[in-house]
Amino acid sequence: MNKFIGLAVCVALAGVSTGAAAQFGGMPKLPGSGGGGSSAPAGDIDGYLARSTETAKLMMSAVAILDYAKTPNGDKAALKAKLTAISSKKDTKELNAYKAEIEPQTKALNDDANAVAAIQANYAKASAQEKALISAAVLNMLIAVPRAVKLAKDGPELLKGLGSNPANLGKIGKIKGAVELFASQVGSTAKFASALPSLAKTVKVVVPANPQTATVTTYNGL
Repeated sequence: MNKFIGLAVCVALAGVSTGAAAQFGGMPKLPGSGGGGSSAPAGDIDGYLARSTETAKLMMSAVAILDYAKTPNGDKAALKAKLTAISSKKDTKELNAYKAEIEPQTKALNDDANAVAAIQANYAKASAQEKALISAAVLNMLIAVPRAVKLAKDGPELLKGLGSNPANLGKIGKIKGAVELFASQVGSTAKFASALPSLAKTVKVVVPANPQTATVTTYNGL
C-alpha cells in the first residue's frame, strides 16, 4: 500500500484534461483501485456520478483540513466555512467550478516539503478533538486517492457504453467532467500524498487494506 501514491502519479501523467480522458484506459494497476477492467456496469451512470461526487468532496475536505493542520493556530472559522462550502456542492460540475477555491490550499500543502513535519509537530501538541480531526482527514485522504484513481479509470469505460446517442450528451459531459476533476486532484496532491502512509503512523491511523470498501470517518472537533 505504501507504493500506491507513486502509481497515482503515473495516473496523473496519463492526462489531466477532458480531452485526455481516453488515456485512462491504460492506467497502471493500483492497490485498492481495482484491476484491469471496470467494475462499473455500463448502465450505472447515476451510481458512478454519486460515487464521484462523494469522493471529490472527500478529497477536497481532507486537503482543507490538512492544510489547516500544518499551520500553527490555523483559522478554524475559515476552515469551517470551507468545509461547509464543499459539503453544499451537489455534483462534480459544481465541485469542478469550486476547484479554484481549494487550489491555494492544495498547492500550499503539496508544494511545502515541510508540510508533513509541520502536521506531525502540530498534532503532537493538539487537543484531543483536533487530533481526531487530523486523523480523520489522513484516513479519508488515504481512502479518497485510490477511489479517485479508480473512478477516473471507470469513467472512460462508461463512456464506451454510451456511444454517440445525442440523448446521452448530458451524461457524457458529466462523466468527462468527473474524470477531469479526479485527474486534477490526483496530480495536484501527488507529492504530499506520497507521505501519507508515514503520516498515518504518527496520527495513529491504519492504512486501509481496501480503500474501495473502507469506512469514511466523520469530522469532529470543529
